[in-house]
Amino acid sequence: MIQAYLDWHRATVLYKCAGLTGEQLAEQTGPPSGMSLLGLVRHVAALDAGASSLSTHCPAGQEFTEANTYLDKDAWRNCRACHAEQERARREANRDKQPRFCQNCGTLLGAARIRGTRYCTKSCAARARRAAQKRQLGLAA
Repeated sequence: MIQAYLDWHRATVLYKCAGLTGEQLAEQTGPPSGMSLLGLVRHVAALDAGASSLSTHCPAGQEFTEANTYLDKDAWRNCRACHAEQERARREANRDKQPRFCQNCGTLLGAARIRGTRYCTKSCAARARRAAQKRQLGLAA
């Protein structure tokens, strides 16, 4: 119903602007409105852009209900069911990646510790350094 309403308004504006020159489109009308026909065309374009916020279903066909909808950081409306499916797919894709382990004690490194580190804690790193120094000096590790 909303789409039909917007289609009707869009067609009306196009009909009124047909055959006019650029100067005629930019010419402001008199009172009560100071808007030109070009301004009206821009207004209709803005309405078209905002029409997606009036939709009742996400692109995948899930209904936007209060329980199934959240706003992201940019205030865009999103479907919780689609987001959950995207997260499942992302986790599934990452499942095949090799886990990393501490090179000193063998503890599985968590995702936050994987970047740029080889040890699970500072004490493990210190123990590994001391063991390497002993090996260099020829002492028993």
